[in-house]
Amino acid sequence: MVNVARSLASFLLVLQGLVIGQDVFNLTDPSICPADRSHHAQVNLTDRYVFFTLDGEDEVASRTCAINVKTSPPHTGLMLFIDRMYLRSGGDGCVDHIQFEIEDKIPFINMRKSKKMCGHVHSYSYDVDNGNMMMLFQISPTRPSGQTDRTHVKITVTPYKKTKDYARRRYEGCYKKSHYIPSAFFCDGAVNCALDADPRDEADSRCNTTPAPPPSPPPTTPSYDNSNTLKEYDNLGFESEDLRLGTIISVSLGVLVGLACCMVCCVKRCSRVSRPSSPVSQDACHEMRLSGLPVHPSQREYQRANNPHAPSAPRVSSGYTE
Repeated sequence: MVNVARSLASFLLVLQGLVIGQDVFNLTDPSICPADRSHHAQVNLTDRYVFFTLDGEDEVASRTCAINVKTSPPHTGLMLFIDRMYLRSGGDGCVDHIQFEIEDKIPFINMRKSKKMCGHVHSYSYDVDNGNMMMLFQISPTRPSGQTDRTHVKITVTPYKKTKDYARRRYEGCYKKSHYIPSAFFCDGAVNCALDADPRDEADSRCNTTPAPPPSPPPTTPSYDNSNTLKEYDNLGFESEDLRLGTIISVSLGVLVGLACCMVCCVKRCSRVSRPSSPVSQDACHEMRLSGLPVHPSQREYQRANNPHAPSAPRVSSGYTE
């Protein structure tokens, strides 16, 4: 009968258009879960996820509510994640509790449901593969003796797709197979890949895109080797001395070659017989004889023919035969 009444109440709420469209829902909000009476509410999810919270409430009023959370196309499923929760317990059961049921196609009967949960709970996940979930929440006015902790709840409900959107590329996959959520849900501080052992949407490998630069090494004092420095200066001095000696030898050889060329040119000039001897050339040849340089025999014959009374110059062996 309880399921029948709950289903009828949810149906009436849909007809009346009571659809809540917020991102954060406080479980003590009268529109969600009013005090001292039973209540049914419905939350429709499209392209966002929602939080259900109860923060530090010292409850003295009773609350009993059923919240139907449904997704709509293109999403086909819901992932639920209890980040942290404390609801009071006593004896062998729960004083306060929360429970999740998957709304099947069979009316008025919910075969798939979680156990009633209370006490300290964290990192609990639940998969609603058909995208239609009933969340049952109850707060009792009775406070067990010796319990001073205040009740608190933080639950994240995320819609997902079972196939990737390859055309728009707006979805990324969780580690759990066939669970794709919008890319905007990644690295925003909330766990949305609830079924992953290490939720991929908040993993360091996915979110830390800019690694920290490595620490710079401490400054080091340079060390100098005096022996190597002195050795380098010694080598430099030897190279300079060698360079100067080579330069002197090169210049000397150049001067000697130049002088040799001048002497060869003078000898060839005096040995030409095709030109008549001019007084200048005679004087030049006379000077050459006086200086000991060789004179060509034809030049001496020519000089005798033109000046038979000139004294004969001493003969100098020139290497030629008359």
